[in-house]
Amino acid sequence: MISNNMLRINNKGCLIFAVIGFIFLYKACSFESDFEDALKENGYNIIDKESIKAEEKRFEDLPVVKGIILDKDSVITPFSKKSANVCFMNLGVTTEHTRSRRGKNDISDRRYTTTDYARKSTLYNKQQIILLINGKKYFIKSKKIILANVNYDNEKKQIGIVSGGFSTKEDFDKLFFLKGYEYYRKEYNISKQQEKEYLENIKILCSFRDEYDLINCYYFSRFDRENTPDNCDLIYKNYHFKEIIYKTGDTISFKGKIVNNEVVPLY
Repeated sequence: MISNNMLRINNKGCLIFAVIGFIFLYKACSFESDFEDALKENGYNIIDKESIKAEEKRFEDLPVVKGIILDKDSVITPFSKKSANVCFMNLGVTTEHTRSRRGKNDISDRRYTTTDYARKSTLYNKQQIILLINGKKYFIKSKKIILANVNYDNEKKQIGIVSGGFSTKEDFDKLFFLKGYEYYRKEYNISKQQEKEYLENIKILCSFRDEYDLINCYYFSRFDRENTPDNCDLIYKNYHFKEIIYKTGDTISFKGKIVNNEVVPLY
């Protein structure tokens, strides 16, 4: 006969497993939610592959507006220090994943990384851009748009070109923000000039705190850890910024449409 005490123990064990399972599921969902909010994306859910495919198709089917850049005022890109008439910034993050592989004698883990970039690019150091579309002048006042033609191979065409950018380095972050400063300096052979340039770029990176939640969290994790907001529990190893530049006369394509004689970006 099974005693009441044993029943209570079994019931308690089931309750514990149920609670653990709920916490795990909650954390997994929170991770994806935080990443989605941080990049300010729409409809991204890594768990539901069908939803991802449907969302990708929705973005592909959005209409595209093409125009010629008329802006003549120049800006200096933040990281590569190049002159451009229009510059967009695109944020990406690198995450590390672990995949278990079963062999004949053991089970091993294979680690790999993936880098994801936000769909929307952010207009840098300007409030609007001026375009010529079908012979008519238009103003785009949106700070974020989804670019449709970017020249990642740096070919000589009159479209947006990736001129450079900046990536955080885990080794450098250990040197500047973790304990053991001199130890890491010697181990990674980092010069004073490298240190100066990296810290200058970090300051530029953190200047985008208002645009990206992830950058805001990075700032607190490095410079003001005691006051880190509660929603900053998700930290990535590497952050990346691409500079996408245009000159006067270049063609820019982005997701959008013309409504009531105004250009409306679509997301």
